[in-house]
Amino acid sequence: PPGREQRDAALRLPVSTVTQKTHFSPRGDPRDYTSLSIYWWPNPLTGLPWLPRDGRRNPAVEEYDTPRMRQMTRTVRTLAAANDPACDERAREWLNAWFIDSATAMHPHLTFAQMMPGIAAGGRQGIIEGLTLTNELLDAIAWLDARNALPLEERGALRGWFGSYLAWLRHSSPGRAEARRVNNHGTWHDVQVAALARALGMVELERATLEKAEARLQAQFLPDGRQPDELRRTKAFAYSVYNLNAWAHLE
Repeated sequence: PPGREQRDAALRLPVSTVTQKTHFSPRGDPRDYTSLSIYWWPNPLTGLPWLPRDGRRNPAVEEYDTPRMRQMTRTVRTLAAANDPACDERAREWLNAWFIDSATAMHPHLTFAQMMPGIAAGGRQGIIEGLTLTNELLDAIAWLDARNALPLEERGALRGWFGSYLAWLRHSSPGRAEARRVNNHGTWHDVQVAALARALGMVELERATLEKAEARLQAQFLPDGRQPDELRRTKAFAYSVYNLNAWAHLE
């Protein structure tokens, strides 16, 4: 459980929403999650299109929704872990703001994640930003649910949101493209689908996802353990470990 100082800080933190932004998606909907591809930078000569600088993080990403969603998931997780009625109530307020309230709830997709100005208004690569939802938030919701801290209507609304997100991951063009990736992005896509399937009680989908994931092993690893698609990156060691972390989640 979090310490008193950490818990109290989470209780004092004002509830934020995905709509509190200055950078909107191309269609102008404040409920669209938007972010920048972290290693892309403005063209120093022409501005657009942006250019890749692998391994060099653009600080402009902090102006978009990535830190806001990260703060939400970590705050809800801290509150849910406290096992305290006041914290449970505050966690519900955050969940309502992000997933239930029709005025502020995030749309259940990542169509506009990791935009590359002048090139793409999002795409398959941005799906990896959903990990904060599946790897952190689902556990927190389960803790709240186990204590009956979520009213039936809110529980159903959350299941509906995550069910819609799962459907988008599986059937949208970006989702299908990400599932075909042979590097860490593909592995993490499997992690998200499997985690959502388990949370939603979709046993057959969870089993099928884990079985399908095994086919990635021969594509990703050489006999000596090297991961060619990760070794191509500027931060090769970090990305090799990152992919191994995804496999640990699948195990």
